[in-house]
Amino acid sequence: MGWRAKLLGRVEDDVRPSIEKRIEAGTVLFRAGETCRAVALIHDGKVELLVDRDGQAIRVGTRGRGAFVGDDEVLGDGVWRRTARALRRTRIEMLSREAYLERFAELRVTGAAAASDGEVARLEPASSGSASALPDAGMGITDFPFIVGRASADLTETSPRRNALLLDDSRPYHLSRRQFVIGRSAGRIELTDPGSRLGTFVDGQRLGPDPLPLQPGQVAEIRAGGLHSPFCFRLRVRET
Repeated sequence: MGWRAKLLGRVEDDVRPSIEKRIEAGTVLFRAGETCRAVALIHDGKVELLVDRDGQAIRVGTRGRGAFVGDDEVLGDGVWRRTARALRRTRIEMLSREAYLERFAELRVTGAAAASDGEVARLEPASSGSASALPDAGMGITDFPFIVGRASADLTETSPRRNALLLDDSRPYHLSRRQFVIGRSAGRIELTDPGSRLGTFVDGQRLGPDPLPLQPGQVAEIRAGGLHSPFCFRLRVRET
């Protein structure tokens, strides 16, 4: 029985809760359309996420050390939306859904958390760069301040945190470690840029260190890392 079957098989006695494995460049972890029964935690190396467009495999994102692959799917409808393939020799730990939930789910903001009564705003993908990091329906924001920035090469920095969205970026970097912050003050949602290198633009205007208040029901377009950055989001503020 192969390593995938040992982890993802249907016979309880044959299923292991986790398997650590080194895979070579080009190895497919998951294929779009397949049932997703596991989450991959990347310890070293890099994985690309691909979608099929008119018969062509198009890269829509990458995942590096400390990132998860498959967490949104196992906590959602259980079907892979993208194909995940190793870009180079990569060490991964494959976790069954149950093992992932037991060890990590409490650390991460997911679609499940987005449905909570405490949601005050929702961050949605508006470009390929943001789509690789967020569920299609977006992420509900319940804890503030909520930081969006570039994932660090340090494993402890890239570990999922409930009040942060850490994005994979490659040189030359568009994003800073703290690119922009979603805050809440006196019941209002506010946006600030704590001093990113290339700037953050809200509805085409550059955001500064002074809080920019958003109105209930407002939908703001946020482009992080310069006007030509691939990281674009929509922030929907809940109506009161």
